Amino acid sequence: LTDYQLFQAFSYPELAYTMYYGTKQVFSCNAVSGASNCKSYTIPSGDWNVVSISDRSEARFTSNGVGFTANLDPDPFYDSRAGRNRQYIRIHPARSNGTNGCIGLRANKAQLIRARDLIRNSLKKGLTIKLYVQIGGN
Repeated sequence: LTDYQLFQAFSYPELAYTMYYGTKQVFSCNAVSGASNCKSYTIPSGDWNVVSISDRSEARFTSNGVGFTANLDPDPFYDSRAGRNRQYIRIHPARSNGTNGCIGLRANKAQLIRARDLIRNSLKKGLTIKLYVQIGGN
């Protein structure tokens, strides 16, 4: 079985993050990626894998009392839009209206706990977690 996650843009910078188990939708919330300054780019469109998850307490990875980072692969990678290698692109709670290229989940406490637990439990079961990113214009 594959635990498939779909990250789909509706409009920049507000995006929707949706998780599927097979073809069944099991989670959805608003999300952000990138910021308005030129040094912070959105995560590039493409295929990624979620490879690990960690509890975090730093403010930049915490919202509504829930903190975690889900690490993505490939890492590092070359971003042709930025013209440089990038790394440390993750899924985590968003504490503001932007991120430094990560996927920031804009959700309430219960939703963040559900997202974290779905990712953690899937990885514990040895399931492959694929992430598909589609952002208009990139």
